[in-house]
Amino acid sequence: MSVLERLRAAGKVFLSAREVPAPAAGARRQRHALSERLSVFACCDPAFAQPFDPALNRPPLFRVFPPGTTVAEMRRHTRLFVFLGAALTPELAAVAADPDTLALVFEPDPAAFAAYCRALPETAADWRTVHFVGDPDGLDAPLLVSGRAQQ
Repeated sequence: MSVLERLRAAGKVFLSAREVPAPAAGARRQRHALSERLSVFACCDPAFAQPFDPALNRPPLFRVFPPGTTVAEMRRHTRLFVFLGAALTPELAAVAADPDTLALVFEPDPAAFAAYCRALPETAADWRTVHFVGDPDGLDAPLLVSGRAQQ
């Protein structure tokens, strides 16, 4: 069974029903880095960063980092990572190999996701990663639902 088949069987791949425009031609990045855009976590209630008993002495689930912070530095202070673009970079591999972290990986291009899966080691199905492929707005269970959509 391929790594992709094992990831799917484990419920770690969510495919969008909607296509996204083809990405512009060019080389894909070889590293993951902190985005310079506003972090989605900056919009979250800080209390959600520590949803469990503080006596467990676990690092926060998320934190907002200053520009230029490396993924290695972030790993010392948080447990949840969001990667845009499925590529087996040193950063994604390090996060995925850490049993105390969870990685959400978004890849709009199904062909790029298939190539990523072919590059993964056999143990990747055991990683704490969840993959979202295609247009996130086309997922069966939306990640974010506005109050208006619920009414």
